[in-house]
Amino acid sequence: MKETLSGGISFDDDISNFNFSESIGLLVHILCLEGSFSFTRNHTRFHVSSGDYVILTPGIGVRDLSFSGDVKAVIMFFPESVVHTSAIRSNYGVFGHLSLIENPVLKLNQNDFRRCLKDMENIRERNSERGHIFHEELTGALLKAHILDLYDIHARSARKFEINSQPARIMRSFIEMLMNGDCTGNRKLDRYAAQLCITPHYLTEISKKISGRPATYWIELFLTRAATIALMQFNRPLEEIADALSFSSLSHFSRFVKSKFDLTPTQFRNQFRKNTTL
Repeated sequence: MKETLSGGISFDDDISNFNFSESIGLLVHILCLEGSFSFTRNHTRFHVSSGDYVILTPGIGVRDLSFSGDVKAVIMFFPESVVHTSAIRSNYGVFGHLSLIENPVLKLNQNDFRRCLKDMENIRERNSERGHIFHEELTGALLKAHILDLYDIHARSARKFEINSQPARIMRSFIEMLMNGDCTGNRKLDRYAAQLCITPHYLTEISKKISGRPATYWIELFLTRAATIALMQFNRPLEEIADALSFSSLSHFSRFVKSKFDLTPTQFRNQFRKNTTL
C-alpha cells in the first residue's frame, strides 16, 4: 500500500509493484521484513534477505529485479533535499554516502533491525499527524535520529580511518562540490585540485586512500547521476540537457550516455516509459 505523507516523505509496503523507475530522483530506503529480492546496480548484483536495509541514492537506478514469493518490505522514499535539511554535517556523513553508492545493502543484526523498524514506524506515524503545530520540525528530528542510527550501524562495520584528519576534510569538500552540481560544468581534475589548493596527484591519492577509488571515478559517477535525473524529465529536449551538462554537442552527450548504459539517450528514456528499471 502506497502512502504519501506531508514533509516530502512517502511509504510503500508492496515492493514487488514499487515503481523504481519513477523514484530514480529520490532517496529510497528499504527494510526487508521477510523473504528476499535481488537487483543489479552499477554492473553489480546485490542480494537482499530478511533483516537487510537498502539505501538507493538518486540518479543510480536498479535493473533486473527479482523477488521471492514471500517478500515483504517497508519502503520509505523522499527527495535528497529532505536529508540535507535534517542530517548533521560531518565527514562521516559524506564518506558513508560514498560507501553506500558502492554497496547499498546494510546487513543488520537483530538489535539494529528492531531499531530501524521502530524508527521507520515512528516516522510514518508521526508524519501523518498533520495537525501538529511543529510538524516539519518534528519529522525532521525523527528522520535525523534515524539517519544517525544508520550512520552508527554503518560505521561499526566500515573500514576504519581518521575522519577528522586534514585529508578527510579535503575529501569532504571535494565530494560536496560534486553533490552540489559542480560536475555538470567542471569535469577536469586539476580544476577541483586548484579550488582545494592542492595538486591533482594529491587529490587522487586522498581519494584512493579514503574511498578506494580515484577522484576521477567520483567526478564521472556524479555526472552520470546528473545525466540520469535530467533524462527522466521526459519533456526536456536532449539538446537542452546536453548544453546544461556542459557537453560540447548532443553527439558528445549521446556517446557519454551510451558508454554508461549501453543505450542511446532516446533508448534510455524509452526503457523508463515502459516502466522497465535500469
